[in-house]
This record gives sequence, structure tokens and C-alpha cells, in this order.
Amino acid sequence: MTVSRPGATGHRSGPPTNRRGAQTRAVILAAAGELFGSQGFFGTSVREIAAGAGVNHATLLHHFASKELLLEAVLDEREQQVYRLVGPVDPRPDFRAFYRRLTQHNESVPGLIALFARTSVDATNANHPLHEQFQTRYDRVVRTMTIEFERLETLGLLRPGIEPAKAARTLIATQDGAQIQWLFDPEGVDINDIIQRLLDTLLTDPPAEPETASAP
Repeated sequence: MTVSRPGATGHRSGPPTNRRGAQTRAVILAAAGELFGSQGFFGTSVREIAAGAGVNHATLLHHFASKELLLEAVLDEREQQVYRLVGPVDPRPDFRAFYRRLTQHNESVPGLIALFARTSVDATNANHPLHEQFQTRYDRVVRTMTIEFERLETLGLLRPGIEPAKAARTLIATQDGAQIQWLFDPEGVDINDIIQRLLDTLLTDPPAEPETASAP
């Protein structure tokens, strides 16, 4: 997950022109996210995005030189939203709580789930402009989660016999699959319940807090 590009966000202390530019950029990203999520990268044109954002074609290209860069910026911004809202992964007993926060956030923005689900599938095509980026992203996520499970193992929170790397891939695959099912049936599919049930099979119960001696 990459950090937003310099100048991508406006600051209230900046000049009005910069603030307007940041606002326009945000509107374009929102419109692009909706269209990419519903129509896919190949099915969406730059002119459609400009129309959805209420700007002309030239204005859009001023902020984003190509559709490929626009999609990349949308994905970067959406991932940064997740980081800001749910915070970093805590590999200690708070690991379950992290996934509850993540699930609650994702369910509040179904367009985000649709965008990542659709783009992930599209990007399996070697000709997709973000093919290598998504391959790298998945490799990075697997490595990151493997490290977290290794830490959980060190803390005595990973069940004996479970390999951290396999636990990481199982969790990622389950989350991706549960989110796609949820897009089909938001009322009938509980993503958090699915994830927590999986974690029940992977993790031991958190160690009990030491009891405080009661006052005489």
C-alpha cells in the first residue's frame, strides 16, 4: 500500500487555488472509484469519469495524465482510507479486534470491496496495466501477514502445528472470498463471523490477564 503522492491532499492553510485543486482531485477519484468498481477498468472511459465528476476532459487529464495512473491513484487512496480508519495491525491479542474494525469499515463502503474485487480479477490478465502491481501487492500482503502470524506464534497465540505462511494465505483467501459472497448477498453473509470462525481454528485463546489481588 503506497503513500499518497506529494500534493495529493489539500491543506486549509494553503492557497485557495491549491485547495480547489485538491477538491477537484478528490471528486475525480470518487467518480473514478464508482465507475471502476461497477464497470471495470477496460469498460470505463476517461470521458465517462470526467462526466461523473462534473469536470471537462482536459481538467481530468491535468490531474491524471492517463487512465492507468488514475486507477492507481484510486487504489492508493482507498487503501490509505483503510489505514487511517482501522489503524495498523496489532499482532498481539488485539489481532481479532483489528479484523472486526477492518470488516466494519469495508461493509460501510461496498464500492471499495467491489473495486478491489473487480480489479483483482481484471489484473490477472497479463495485459492489464496493473498486473505487475497487483502481483506485487499480493506478494507483499502475504509476506506481511506471514510475519504477523510468526509474531503470534512467538507469543503463543498460534495453534501448534499451523505454519504461519499457510495461515496467512488461508486468511487472505477467506477474506477475499467472503467479500465477494457479501457483494452478492449483503444481508445473508456476515464477513466478520466468517473471519472470526477461521481465526478460532488458527489462534489459541489470548492468555488470561493476571488476577489482581483483592484488598483485605
